[in-house]
Amino acid sequence: MAYIVIFWTALLEGRLLSNAMVSEMLSKQSGDGLDEEEGYYGYGVWIIDNEKGADIAYFQGCDPGVSFISEYNPNTETIAVLVSNYGDNVWKEMRKIRKEEL
Repeated sequence: MAYIVIFWTALLEGRLLSNAMVSEMLSKQSGDGLDEEEGYYGYGVWIIDNEKGADIAYFQGCDPGVSFISEYNPNTETIAVLVSNYGDNVWKEMRKIRKEEL
């Protein structure tokens, strides 16, 4: 999990891409926003609308027996990383964290 935090930190500090590219990456590029879980897609990350501030970016993955999600909330400057040995439970837990932050 520490490597994911290192990745987010380096990305947000402009050490991996230029600040302009990071801004584009974390901006809505496609999607209709009808599914509030998936929202929109940036470049390599999903974007969730946030009516109370800046939008939230996340990336995720799963296979049978494992699931993963990591998101960055620019409003609180929080990086959250959840990893599970279950294939479907990180999303419910991330919604709880997101609800507390908003």
